[in-house]
Amino acid sequence: MAMSFLFALLAVCGVAAQDSHALTSKHFSPLQVLPWIQLVPERHVALFYWNGALQPGVFGPGLHWYGRGLGSTSSLIFVGVDRDKVPEHGERHLSCKSRDGSNFKFMLEVANRLDPEHVWETIKTHGAEYDVVTIYNQAEPAMKEVCANMTADEIAIHKYHELDDLLREQLILKQKELKSHVEIVQVKILEMIVPPDLDASYQRQAAAKARRQALIEERSADQEQIRNEQLKADSELEIKRKADEAELHHKEKCAESENRLSVLKAEADRNVTLLKAEAEAERKKIDAKANEIWLSEKQLQLKDSENLSIFHLIARFKNAWR
Repeated sequence: MAMSFLFALLAVCGVAAQDSHALTSKHFSPLQVLPWIQLVPERHVALFYWNGALQPGVFGPGLHWYGRGLGSTSSLIFVGVDRDKVPEHGERHLSCKSRDGSNFKFMLEVANRLDPEHVWETIKTHGAEYDVVTIYNQAEPAMKEVCANMTADEIAIHKYHELDDLLREQLILKQKELKSHVEIVQVKILEMIVPPDLDASYQRQAAAKARRQALIEERSADQEQIRNEQLKADSELEIKRKADEAELHHKEKCAESENRLSVLKAEADRNVTLLKAEAEAERKKIDAKANEIWLSEKQLQLKDSENLSIFHLIARFKNAWR
């Protein structure tokens, strides 16, 4: 009984879980103390070794039953996007020399991902620490190849924005040569150290450029001010022109209205004169007719009076002869 317990304890102690790229101790479960159970977290796969020899099979996330004993170990391999700082913390920078002989130093971040379908082949060829061979050991040669084709000015200034993509292309070629099945997702330059002489030269150039830019901006500001003043003057002239046009139009309208009123007044005066003349003519006609009527009545009265006078005289004469 004691021997059985001892062998079981040795079997448990002999099972060691190794991780590559990412530590998974935080995923501990009480089931892991059982020698025949392996828990694999998400974005990982598990590989098993027997006395150092890689065993067939790749185990995905989940709970796996596996008969293990003394000399059996497991390795959890991270298959998500891993971001490696190159070189590793505490080590020197990557160095390279430009085409014209200037030395530069860099620190990179390489985002990479191991193809889950080819984990076993990669680990078999390059080991559980495959990233050392495929990423860390290849970054500096790739950096040197990029720098060798560029001048110092191109590296530091003119083509600095292209370095990330150029390095990624070089690392992709390295992975194809190694048949690592590692995908280079992204390369980012975290730090670049320029040679001191070039740094001083670039600082002088930057200061001169800043002065030129300040002069250009000052000149642009002056030109902008002149342009604004010209626009203001043009705007004032345009406003004055429109005001003058409006005033002239108003005067023309007023003159037109006055002319129209004068014409209307003249027409009214003429109409009044005509009406007065017509009224006067009509009055004269009426007066003439009245005069004619009056004269006629007077003549009749006169004739009557004359007739009466003759008869009266005749009558008197007759009476006198009697």
